[in-house]
Amino acid sequence: MFELGLGPAALALCGASDPAAQARIDAIVAEHGCDRLAEAFLRDAGLDWAAELMAAPPPG
Repeated sequence: MFELGLGPAALALCGASDPAAQARIDAIVAEHGCDRLAEAFLRDAGLDWAAELMAAPPPG
């Protein structure tokens, strides 16, 4: 075994490979589109703080 040291947002995104997660992704894309997938997926996972970071305009 090994530890990747991923935080909750990275785990939510990287660990979304089972059929249930894929169905959630399909539903989120249908509702929000591909451009907002990461933000909506993180909100659906209860990670509103991470979703806010995805929704924020890039600095600069």
